[in-house]
Amino acid sequence: MATTKDTRAESEGAATASLLRLATLGALSGGVFLLGLAIAGYVNTGFYSRYLADDFCIAGHVNQRGLLDAQIYWYENWTGRFGYVFLSNLIPWLGQWSMPFYAPVLIAAMIAATVWACYQIGYLLFDASLALLSSLVGLAIVFGYLALMPGRLDGLYWLSGGTNYSGPLPLFALSAGLMAWGVRDGGRPYRVAWFAIFVLTFVSSGFAETFIVWQLALLFIIPVLAVRLEPGERRERLFELIRNAMLGALSGAAVVIFSPGNETRQGTEGPTGEIGMTVERSITDSFELLGELFWRPEAWLLAGVVLVVTAALTARSSIAARFTPGQLAVRIAVVLVTTYILLVATHAPGYYFLGGTPPARALAMGALAVVLGALAIGYLIGHALAPHWAKIETRPTIAGPLAALCLLGIGWVVVPQALREFSRTEELSTYAAAWDDRDRELIAAARDDVSDVRVKLLAHDSRLELRTDSTAWMNQCAAGYYGIRRITAE
Repeated sequence: MATTKDTRAESEGAATASLLRLATLGALSGGVFLLGLAIAGYVNTGFYSRYLADDFCIAGHVNQRGLLDAQIYWYENWTGRFGYVFLSNLIPWLGQWSMPFYAPVLIAAMIAATVWACYQIGYLLFDASLALLSSLVGLAIVFGYLALMPGRLDGLYWLSGGTNYSGPLPLFALSAGLMAWGVRDGGRPYRVAWFAIFVLTFVSSGFAETFIVWQLALLFIIPVLAVRLEPGERRERLFELIRNAMLGALSGAAVVIFSPGNETRQGTEGPTGEIGMTVERSITDSFELLGELFWRPEAWLLAGVVLVVTAALTARSSIAARFTPGQLAVRIAVVLVTTYILLVATHAPGYYFLGGTPPARALAMGALAVVLGALAIGYLIGHALAPHWAKIETRPTIAGPLAALCLLGIGWVVVPQALREFSRTEELSTYAAAWDDRDRELIAAARDDVSDVRVKLLAHDSRLELRTDSTAWMNQCAAGYYGIRRITAE
């Protein structure tokens, strides 16, 4: 009789465990689908991107000089941002047909690099292979960045602006993943990571002065926080990789700073800001942006996803450290201060070089700082809740509805975003078709040697379209691109 009861209990326990695994798998898969759907909305918007403003000048120089000579020209005559120049030159070099694929490919690169980085970091922290969980967290990070970034139109879909501020993010994610990989394994992975991180941070410094300052600030903060880790091989490897990343970032920054073209550019664009004003305005504006973005539901979503994942993994892990409520409060405060410092590092270059409020697209790194802050807070709270989570997992009457509630929470945040982006398809398609018609008209005018062309004024959310004034700089860029003396939009 006792054997029968034991067998029945074992059978019920196995059935309960199977049900919980099924509920967990369903919630994870549903979360990945919903986040992927929301990101697909941003990808869809990117397919309707066309040349704007500076893009015509960049494409014109590429057409005249070729890819390599155009790179040299801009370095000697305008800017040392070699990564930005190469990527923004590459699209026109491939051909105008490639422009609609620019933002979608960039977003896909962000996803691939971020998911891989989450996988490596998860393996380092929990000593387990976490493919589906890494996909969920990685997609949540990319969604959080895309949803929170100010000036998304200019900072992602505009070739010149998106290359500056979103272009280095896949490299940043790869650096983070390589760092975790090298710290965890040592040996050959460490040596590969040591070299690759130098290259990645060097190249990523070639995109924008804002990213240079932001990246250096982060690389300085990490060892300051990591000094409290227990001494050992992993800590030493982390510090060595950080030092090499810092060396790469500084080397790339030196290439940008000592570019001969900076003198020409700074004659029209700065630096015009005073140090006192730069510090004061950066401090106040960063505080406002921190409060604004941390209250956004997208930041809460990211923190919640990481919280649940961390709580579940910590409850099952024997290597993850736990801490008291007091330690939790201190760590959250440190995260908020660190996020604020990174926001100051985001604002300061714009104020210094422009002498005024930076354009919204220049604050994209501020959105990434808040994303990382929400990620860290979710991770810390998840650690604190791990003992309670261990009890929840054994009770299907709680775990099942909780999984469904988490999935509903993700849907509540991301579905409206997806619908909003997809609802713009008709408007964007109309604009892209009108742009293509105008493009064919201007090509025909140039072929027929028409020197003065009047085209339709196109409606666009940015202020970067051709204007009614033929002397406007974007009109002049377009005229040079098409080989026409004057273009007027009306």
